[in-house]
Amino acid sequence: MKSLILLLFITTFSIVAKSQTIVFKTKADFLNGTGIVMDSEYVKTWESSFGMAVKFKDIDGKETEWFNPKRTFAFLYKGRFFRSVGAELAMLIDTGKINFFINGFAGLGMLSHDRNHGSYLAGESSCYLSTGDMTTKIYMMPIIMHKRDYKRFKEDHPEFESFYDNLRSKGRVAGPMNYETVHDCVNRFNREQREGVQ
Repeated sequence: MKSLILLLFITTFSIVAKSQTIVFKTKADFLNGTGIVMDSEYVKTWESSFGMAVKFKDIDGKETEWFNPKRTFAFLYKGRFFRSVGAELAMLIDTGKINFFINGFAGLGMLSHDRNHGSYLAGESSCYLSTGDMTTKIYMMPIIMHKRDYKRFKEDHPEFESFYDNLRSKGRVAGPMNYETVHDCVNRFNREQREGVQ
């Protein structure tokens, strides 16, 4: 996982020194480190039942177009990494054998307004998981664990059985899942992997 963080650092270091907000419209842009540098503080979000989008100010202080997650691969905002997941955004919180993301629009709200919680509309209770580097598939982890993405994650990664066991046991004790419960289980699993616990 250190190589993953190093890759992100190397590809963006030359422009991060000038700005912590960079938009990567495509996967190739991200891999080549050819993002669009933005004003480091400004962000505006649009969230409705018809969709979601985000805009920034460029380095000249002019508002950009709306960036729809469906047509934007990733971006950095205030040094935090965001990935598009269909029509939604995911903000990277932790890396390890399993990478953990929270709802990106909630994350933008927290970062732009220095708050501990995102907006209700952004659905801050949802979270996302991935494995490998920052270009791999991201799975939405809804609170109802029988949803399709969770089932696909289990099918694609049967080797994470201790993680699934921990989620099941937390659900029996704590009741309905939330993103904090999933995050705790991810942290425990990643710690066990680093320490070599089987």
